[in-house]
Amino acid sequence: MRLAIAAGAATLALAGSPARAGEHTAEQMCVRTFPLDETRHVLLIVDPILRHVAIYHVDSVAGTLTLKSARDISGDLRVGDFNAQDPKPAALRKMLETAAPTPQPRPSP
Repeated sequence: MRLAIAAGAATLALAGSPARAGEHTAEQMCVRTFPLDETRHVLLIVDPILRHVAIYHVDSVAGTLTLKSARDISGDLRVGDFNAQDPKPAALRKMLETAAPTPQPRPSP
């Protein structure tokens, strides 16, 4: 119950005053919750317009909301090759470029 209240409060806080020209509203935000354990949840807030992410821990017993991380992810989204495992994007591109071309069907006369 307290988690729902915290998520609702976060959404209301994000909404602020009505949007003016060039601004956006909380309806454009993505707000999700995920359980951590019996009493704590993660509250994830993504602003797709500003490309910011904030992560909070919500303790339903203590009734606290603690900011754990916040960052601008616009730079992250521009990184094209940052996989930690093989095959990496560059290797996949090379495989596709060197693959034999697939035969095209002949046009009918």
